[in-house]
Amino acid sequence: MTQGFPGGGIKMYLSDRAVAKKKRGAKIELIVGIILMFIITLAIFGFAVGKESVSGNDSATCGILCLIFILMIYKGIKKLNLCQTAKIYNAVFKNDADGYISLSELASKTGTTKEKAMKNLNLLIKKDMLVNCYLDSGTTIVLGGKSVLNNGVPEETAAVTCPNCGATNTVKVGFTGVCEYCGSKLKYNQK
Repeated sequence: MTQGFPGGGIKMYLSDRAVAKKKRGAKIELIVGIILMFIITLAIFGFAVGKESVSGNDSATCGILCLIFILMIYKGIKKLNLCQTAKIYNAVFKNDADGYISLSELASKTGTTKEKAMKNLNLLIKKDMLVNCYLDSGTTIVLGGKSVLNNGVPEETAAVTCPNCGATNTVKVGFTGVCEYCGSKLKYNQK
């Protein structure tokens, strides 16, 4: 389900363009790191079995290059994991009914801690991989709403009467909600 934003590429809360760009960069970094690590390993192996003596400078250079290539591989893997995390968070957000998810709920659904979920969420939002959501007061993730799409303008909410018990509840426009009193599903229907 894509939203109608200019230029497309947004699937609910996931920016396909930003995730694809990050994934491409990660794969390049990973492949280059592996190839260079392979080359340096062959060079070290050649020194080890060769009859030539290896100077201390050559050994230090090889060691430093190995560390750099290992770091490249590590960073590539971290970036690929971040792309996967963005997709997982998007799936959780798409299945939310009322437009609000607590950090505890996100952590529970993704099998991580609240601290890790907050760190990942802030990073994904900062890198524009997750859009149309924000962290409100440090404990609740707010999905959609005008405050995200229109630079801080308050979200649209509507009073909805529960069809089951008759209680009045507030629901974000465009989302379903749950009655505070009886637990029935609520949906705002414009007249």
